[in-house]
Amino acid sequence: MSQGTAADRQLFVSGDIRSIPFGELRPMCSNVFEWLVAGVLFKLFRMPAPLQFATESRRLLSVNAEQVPKRLMNYFDGLRPQAEPLGYQINHYATIPAVGPIAIALMTMSEPAGQSCFYAVRVALKVNDSITDDGHFGFNSCLADDELLSTITYAKLPKPRPGMDRKIIKTTDVNALHKEHRNRMMGKRITPVHPSQWFAIAEKHNRLETDDLLQRRVTRLATPGEVARIRSQTG
Repeated sequence: MSQGTAADRQLFVSGDIRSIPFGELRPMCSNVFEWLVAGVLFKLFRMPAPLQFATESRRLLSVNAEQVPKRLMNYFDGLRPQAEPLGYQINHYATIPAVGPIAIALMTMSEPAGQSCFYAVRVALKVNDSITDDGHFGFNSCLADDELLSTITYAKLPKPRPGMDRKIIKTTDVNALHKEHRNRMMGKRITPVHPSQWFAIAEKHNRLETDDLLQRRVTRLATPGEVARIRSQTG
């Protein structure tokens, strides 16, 4: 099981700076003037709802099936029989550590030739007394220089990082998605991946994507005060 670095264990939240409590913004400003200007903006645009969760977005934990929350495993159980006839077998399950009422899990399935993998991501978030689920699945193939060819179901995702050739298909048919991905692989120089290496590949691309979102300010580091409040709200 990968434990990750200290940087991987940092907690991230939505990148909207307006959600940072005014008093906690001071260390992030280079001078008092910036802080005062921020105060004026907060009075005009302050988000009313507090943050509900924070995630260790750069960190994937390899887990066994029993460690995946049952609600998320049910989703994977429904997809696995659709991918197995295509030659894909379970490679690993993983979770992303989080603080707050949220659970995130990943499943990958590989095929012997290493040309592609099938993966699924599922998220469960508790809001008040109800739980909402969301996620997507698709196929990935590795190209040269950390580039990735990805064909996935419809999902509300930020624009892909440079080096990710992603196509979103409005279908929930695994066979149709697989056919589209195979067509897209034609003419590409695919880098074969041994089944034992897919978790390391997933870790690497997860870090690259998180760092790209951080650079584009889609996400940001959580402040200590935010983490403390989230912990207190969820017990």
